[in-house]
Amino acid sequence: MPKATVINTLKHNGVVYEKGSTFEGDKELIDQLTRDGVLRDKNAVAEGDEVDAQVLIANAIAEAEKIVADAKAKAEEISNSAKADAENIKKAATEAGEKAVADAKAKAEADTKK
Repeated sequence: MPKATVINTLKHNGVVYEKGSTFEGDKELIDQLTRDGVLRDKNAVAEGDEVDAQVLIANAIAEAEKIVADAKAKAEEISNSAKADAENIKKAATEAGEKAVADAKAKAEADTKK
């Protein structure tokens, strides 16, 4: 026997079926009650469900875009920090190299004066 979801409370053969419950009956009865707006095919997607899904998707996309934007900003921050660190290291290495050359020249000059 076919089944459908009750969308409006239904009393059939002395049994009350509440909204959201499952109703089982012959195909003709289910078809008629579906046309009357009392039942919904269990396999059908309700309009409200589709709207809810679209809202969830839009919210998920917005959250994903925020996460991506935050990640890009953090990556830019890390990149800038790494560039600054590299520049500082390069400057320190250059200064150390220049000092070593100057010290070597001074030592060579001192050695030649002896």
